[in-house]
Amino acid sequence: MKKQRVVYYDYLRVFAIIAVIVIHVSAQEWSDFSGRSYEWQVFNVYNAIARWGVSVFLMISGSLFLSRDIEIKTIYKKYIPRMVASYFVWSAMHAVFAPGNVYNPDFIESFSFIDFIQKTFIGPVHLWFIPMIVGIYMCLPIVRQFVVSPKLLKYYLLLGFIFGYAVPQVVYMAKDFTSGNIQKTLLAVNTLISDMNVRVVVGFAYIFVLGYFLANTEFTKKQRKFIYLLGAGGFLVSVLFNAAAGWKLNTNSTNYLQTFTVNVLLEAVSVFVFFKHRKFDKEKLNEVMSKLSQYSFGAYLVHILVMSVYKFWGFNAVAFNPIACIPVLTLATVTVAFLISFILNKIPIVNKWIT
Repeated sequence: MKKQRVVYYDYLRVFAIIAVIVIHVSAQEWSDFSGRSYEWQVFNVYNAIARWGVSVFLMISGSLFLSRDIEIKTIYKKYIPRMVASYFVWSAMHAVFAPGNVYNPDFIESFSFIDFIQKTFIGPVHLWFIPMIVGIYMCLPIVRQFVVSPKLLKYYLLLGFIFGYAVPQVVYMAKDFTSGNIQKTLLAVNTLISDMNVRVVVGFAYIFVLGYFLANTEFTKKQRKFIYLLGAGGFLVSVLFNAAAGWKLNTNSTNYLQTFTVNVLLEAVSVFVFFKHRKFDKEKLNEVMSKLSQYSFGAYLVHILVMSVYKFWGFNAVAFNPIACIPVLTLATVTVAFLISFILNKIPIVNKWIT
C-alpha cells in the first residue's frame, strides 16, 4: 500500500529552499558593508525574515525519519551513501567549475591536485548542511529514543530550549546591550552553565526532534494564534535586535540571525505550524508543488554555483538598489537552480545519487 503524501511538506520544502536562497543572496556582500550602512541594513532585513529556512528543512526530516523505526543497516545502505555522494560530487564541481577558476587563464597552470582534494573535503559554504545531516542519520537510532515516550520528549525539548537557545540568547544580549557588573554577572553565570556541558540536548538534533513533535501534536486555534504571535515577535527581534547590534557595534552582526536563537526558533515553529494547518485543496497547485518539492534538494545543491556565475557577470545583491535587487536576484537564482535540478533529475543514476 502506497503511503499517502503529506501535502504541506511539499509546500514547506519549496518555500524553505527559497528562504535559504534569500539568505545567501542577501549575505553575498554582507562583509563588504559596515553595520551602519544602508546596504547592510537592507541585507539584514531580508536575511532575518528568511532565517527559518534551515530549521524547517530539519523539522521536515525529523518528522519523517522519527515517525518510523529505521534499521541501522538501512541508514548506512540507503540514506548516508546518497548524502556522501552528493557532498563530494558537488563539492568537487564547485572546486573546479567556479567562475573564478573557469575564466582564470592561469587556473590550469596553477592547478594543484592536493589543493583540489582539500577544497573538495572542505566544500563550499552551503554544503555544511550535508555532513550535519549525515551525523544525525548516524545517531538516528539513539535520537529516536527521545520520541518513544511523550513525557521524555517534552523533557528533552525543555532542556534543549534552555541550554541550546535561552542561555546563548541571554549571553548575546549581555555582550551587546549591557556593561559593567550586569554583563560580568551574566557572563559568569554562562560560564557555570557551560561547565555543565549538557551537549546531549543541544545542537541540530534538537530541531530534528522538534519537527517530529510539531508534526504529531494537534494545536487548538487559540494555541496556533499564540504560536503565530510568538513567531511575529521572533521576526521582529531578528530584524530589530540584529540591526541595533550592527549599528551600535558598527559590525556585520549575526548574533540574532543564528539558528540557535530563540527568535529564529520561533520563526521556524510558526512557519511549520502555519503550513501544517492550511487546507491545500487546489489539486493542480498541489501537483506543481509536489514536483517542485522533488527538485528542491538539487536546487539547494546547485544554487550557490548559479549565484557565483551571476556575480561573475556583475549581477550581485548591490547591482542596483538592494531592496529591489535581492528579490530579483533570488527569483533568477531560484528559476535557474530548479531548472538545472529538473534536468538532472531526468538523468538515470544522477537522479538517484546526487540530486
